[in-house]
Amino acid sequence: MAAVLIRLKLTILRRSLGRDTSRLISFVFGLVAGAMVCLGSILATAGLRSGSVADASGAVAALATVTMLWMVTPLMMAGVDSSLDTAAFSLLPLGARRLIPGLTLAAFVGIPGAVTAVFALDQIAVWSRSVPATLAAIVAGLLGAATCVVLSRVVTSLIARSMWRRRARFLVTLVLPVVYLVPLMLDQVLQRGHSSLEASAVRPAAGIAGWTPFGWAWAVPWEVARGAYAGAAVHLALAVALLVVLAVLWERVLDVELTTTAPRQVGTVHASRARSGRSGPLAAIARRRLLGWRRDPRLTMQAVTLVAVSLIPAVPALFGPGHQDGPSGLVPLVLSASMAGVLMANDLAYDGTAWWLQVAAGVPGWVDRAGRVLAIGVSVLAFDVLVSIVQVAFGTRTAWLAVSGPLLSALLIALGMGAALGAMDPGTAARRGPNPFAGSAGGGARGCLTALVMFGVPVFLVAPVIVGAVLAGHSTLLQCLVLTAGALWGAGGLVVGIWWGGRILDRGAPEMLGKLRTFG
Repeated sequence: MAAVLIRLKLTILRRSLGRDTSRLISFVFGLVAGAMVCLGSILATAGLRSGSVADASGAVAALATVTMLWMVTPLMMAGVDSSLDTAAFSLLPLGARRLIPGLTLAAFVGIPGAVTAVFALDQIAVWSRSVPATLAAIVAGLLGAATCVVLSRVVTSLIARSMWRRRARFLVTLVLPVVYLVPLMLDQVLQRGHSSLEASAVRPAAGIAGWTPFGWAWAVPWEVARGAYAGAAVHLALAVALLVVLAVLWERVLDVELTTTAPRQVGTVHASRARSGRSGPLAAIARRRLLGWRRDPRLTMQAVTLVAVSLIPAVPALFGPGHQDGPSGLVPLVLSASMAGVLMANDLAYDGTAWWLQVAAGVPGWVDRAGRVLAIGVSVLAFDVLVSIVQVAFGTRTAWLAVSGPLLSALLIALGMGAALGAMDPGTAARRGPNPFAGSAGGGARGCLTALVMFGVPVFLVAPVIVGAVLAGHSTLLQCLVLTAGALWGAGGLVVGIWWGGRILDRGAPEMLGKLRTFG
């Protein structure tokens, strides 16, 4: 069964890349990025292997972070590759217990899975200092890699089922941003608590990470290498128990998916004809998108991601030491504002084939772009203003106007870029169905490439405004000039993006509808 599922996954991946050139290009870029990450991992492995056991303990914290990313990243960015849809097996005489091994192995057919497999092999090289440590590293690699996949599937499946109910969806929306920020908060606390330690002191990170569920498996060879066999046995027992519990939970979720019919309709937004007629198409598009964030589980998760990413710059203000009036304090805020561009670039994919209604109604392309910009821009600006208030209130930054200039400029430029890029390609979105995290083969690389462009380019374009904000210092006059210049610079980028994206949609609406069939 495992060989059949792996073969099926490869076939789906090959055909999906052959049908879509943009997805193929993104997948190639993803392969290059994955190869660079693997090369960096190999170089780091060589350095850890040549050092002492205390130095090599950093591998435990690094691999625990990888496991955590398997849980968090699908919720925030690319989603889970669900090309092997469980519902497709419901008509076959197959139980969840037979499918789980094959689905787990098939998860490594892809860039994230392949990179994780390389990490697992690298840690074997790190701990190959003795026969017991090498054997422990092999066991840890198998347990750790399997835990990454199963943990990701269990978390996304359980949250997806809870999103079917509106009250549970509201609770998930409140809780998930905190879950996203916990690792960053812990990192800031550790940096504050251990900033005075010498470099030769005992590494606290490995000990902390090793006793979390994310690091139980990866800490086994470290304990063996330093002669703590009792600790290794405890970590091994905890890692095995965690994997068994996760596998049982996944089996139960799969059994439910194989034997029940989940609701396939997601968040249809209704608007009265009278209100739409009075407000015009631009306001109607903006209202429909705002209502969709509340009713469509896929867009609800997008809103959760927006909240989490917008709050990331506030974490150093709450837990980090010192002031950050320089560029190092402004860049995270610019990156947070750039999240609007990522949402804008992927927004059309969430409409799917329903977008034909706008085409049939003759809505101009620039109106579509402007309506979506209005909905996303107002929401992102509200969160970023709150973040700025928190940073100023906690003393992280004292130049309020200097903060506002780069923030506003980055937000407008990112929205303009997203409006243009989203008109060229609809981006990535979860397929319609009960799982708001359901991605497609090759979609993860595509989404990551879009995010990389939308986060990197605005920072480059806003660099002059950031420099001006730093040079302005605490001068109110100079800060007002920076704010005005940033607003004008960003407004120009926004207007160009909306105009350009509108022209692309007007000329290529039929082709865009063909691309949107994937998400319909």
